[in-house]
Amino acid sequence: MPARIILTSGPGNAPIDGVRRITNHSTGALGARLAAAFHAAGHEVICLQGHGATAPCDPRHARVLSFVTNEDLMKHLAALAHEEPAPALVLHAAALCDYHVAEVTSADADRAPVTATGKLDSRAGSLLLRLDPAPKVITRLRAWFPSARIVGWKYELDFTPDQLVTRGIRQLAECHTDLCVLNGPAHGPGFTVLSADATAEPISDADALAASLVALLDQPPATPDAVNPLSMLNEHLRTAALAILDQGLDLLATLSPADYGQSLPQAFNASIGGHYRHCLDHFECLLAAPGDAIDYDARRRDERIEREPAFAAERTRQHSSALRALPAARLDATISVRCKVAYTGSDSPLVPSTVARELMYAIVHAVHHYALIGVMCRLLELPLTPGFGIAPSTVQHRATTASA
Repeated sequence: MPARIILTSGPGNAPIDGVRRITNHSTGALGARLAAAFHAAGHEVICLQGHGATAPCDPRHARVLSFVTNEDLMKHLAALAHEEPAPALVLHAAALCDYHVAEVTSADADRAPVTATGKLDSRAGSLLLRLDPAPKVITRLRAWFPSARIVGWKYELDFTPDQLVTRGIRQLAECHTDLCVLNGPAHGPGFTVLSADATAEPISDADALAASLVALLDQPPATPDAVNPLSMLNEHLRTAALAILDQGLDLLATLSPADYGQSLPQAFNASIGGHYRHCLDHFECLLAAPGDAIDYDARRRDERIEREPAFAAERTRQHSSALRALPAARLDATISVRCKVAYTGSDSPLVPSTVARELMYAIVHAVHHYALIGVMCRLLELPLTPGFGIAPSTVQHRATTASA
């Protein structure tokens, strides 16, 4: 039966100025071969192709959408998440940039920022580039495409084969993907397709890999009886929480300290940084809670998070790492929650809950504060990524209304 396939392919880019960029050696050839194989099998293929691919996908085999940066790719994927039909398979084969150029400064003692409307002056002398981590696309795929089979790639140069397998297993666990394709010099010739149960299938070449992935569509998905529904729900919450934290990282990457910390009279003299810190406080209370109690009244309220977007990003990444490492059993744990809710009296009620329920609260709480941050960004005429601060239920409602 024909199905929709989403395929990412080719190189990502990190622009330095209007003409220069950091990129990699990916040609897009494997993506083009995969698109041709799925097209020949009668499937609809959407290929998101990195700008500069030297072996591009044939437009006769796929609907081709071009991207430059990780952010460009995410915009395409977020839009496709609301298209019908939903994809049966997402193949994330693109070689994306792990870093983006956050700042260009002079190499002189003053380290003065260097700006240019289009092209940096080659006579400006030595320059220093500050590279910050770029948004991770693979961590968002499960939230965008919950019903699809998702295949990631792990290309490495320097690890031993055993280390490569370990990294592939970690990708499967952290990103909630179904398969991981291992390749590169650390692997040697051919490929290995690694599944979540650590089963490894050796593949001789690209044509055999394409045939194996096409055949995947004929294999029935895991039956609901084989999976604990509560565990599935909890892992869905974990994925959703990671996506919210990733949205925060995307925001922080675009803000200067001045804009981030500016008090706005229209928003009761609050700042973007103040709202963002408030969101992180709730995740921290949850993730750092000792034993069987969470005390939201004991939030740290770290002022550095309010003032410094780079420091806030560092703390956000720490929370993401802690969330990925949180044992599944901890999500099921019953806990007591303390939070002051009345303006009179000194006592804060203590009520029963679960870690999963409080994770849901932290997500919804962050979404609503993100909405306020979105209003503040618009007051400051700052750009926002599509969908920032919009509740998932609102996105779904809009998509349903539009299709109707």
